[in-house]
Amino acid sequence: MKFRTPMWMTVCLFAVIAIPVWTAAQNNQENKAQPGHRPYTGGVGPRHQNSAHAVEGNINDSNRDVRYTVTEVGVVPGEQSSFLPVVGSVDNSGAVAGYSFNGACCPNDFYLTAVAFSWEHGVLQPLPLLSGWPGAFAFGLNNNKLVFGVANNLDNLGNIVQTPVLWNQGSPTNLGIPAGYSSADAFGINDRGQVVGTAYSDTAYNPFVWYKGQTTQLPLLPDAIDGYAQGINDQGEIVGYVDFGSSAPPGTGEFHSVLWVPKGETYFVLDLGGLGGFCSGADHVNNAGQVVGFSCDAAGNLYAYLWTGGPLQNLGTLPGGTFSEADWNNQKGQILGDGDRADGNVVDFVWQNGIMTDLNDLVPVGTPLLDGSPGGINERGQIAATAFQPDGSAIAFLLTPVH
Repeated sequence: MKFRTPMWMTVCLFAVIAIPVWTAAQNNQENKAQPGHRPYTGGVGPRHQNSAHAVEGNINDSNRDVRYTVTEVGVVPGEQSSFLPVVGSVDNSGAVAGYSFNGACCPNDFYLTAVAFSWEHGVLQPLPLLSGWPGAFAFGLNNNKLVFGVANNLDNLGNIVQTPVLWNQGSPTNLGIPAGYSSADAFGINDRGQVVGTAYSDTAYNPFVWYKGQTTQLPLLPDAIDGYAQGINDQGEIVGYVDFGSSAPPGTGEFHSVLWVPKGETYFVLDLGGLGGFCSGADHVNNAGQVVGFSCDAAGNLYAYLWTGGPLQNLGTLPGGTFSEADWNNQKGQILGDGDRADGNVVDFVWQNGIMTDLNDLVPVGTPLLDGSPGGINERGQIAATAFQPDGSAIAFLLTPVH
């Protein structure tokens, strides 16, 4: 993403995660990062790199319990790779949205030549560009086939600029960069067509909602200095995090998971708390108001969580793993996320009924390693995912439950 990333890491692999990534190496809280802008690709940060380990097949092939068929999405003609971002790439009919690209992230030509697409029933359709914006990423879609994402361009200093885009029946609309900001991202959409994201200036980043031509800035908790909107449900409830900088409330961390609840024409912002450490961020909220995300404990360890109205529920890690993050949840109680496993590789997982399972153990033998880039899970349990190859190329998949 692009962002100001206070003590979070956002260096590119193929992408930078939509949510900040905490690492144990960043425990020194005196190391405050300054506001900055890094273009968002809808993907994952360096903690998802597997450079220290061969990206081999799965470690439990002999114990495999195949529960999903795997369908390759394909690539826009003339491109080499396809990527399904982590902010809602699949709708309830099994349609997906993403982008194709050549080369690797993140030189300028990566942003300026990427092609957004939608895919349904085996047909991949490139999406048109905004006039004057040479590249685009599609990040996801709602159940009415509205696709959201960003268009990419250069400013007069050669820096990447992004603006939120909504494609309706293939036609793009520029949602616009809020006044006073230099760039903006879109991170989520609901079935009403409300889009949430974050706008950036040289000194701040703040959360916004775009809807029917209007742009509304979301309020922050008292004394918070910045905020980030990550997802929205059909009731208009929005999740993300706020940043207190060096003025966090006593006994709490700098980053707090929050839930914005509509209240007339405004929003009430609720602090969801954390697991006792420096960081907490909310990634998605389903239509039941259940929130998933990540939080650090007092030792700086990062864990996926589920919030259902009380204290955060720590979802733990995969066997032998050291961290996890929950990226998406549906109404059935299924949670999609990513974390490391005993061999050191970072992989996608699905959590249900208290059990976290490596997604690679649930797909047919020969499926490329689903390495920490989940794209979303719909109400049918279908999952959008991306696998990265040793040469840096990416393959996008739709996983469908076997019944």
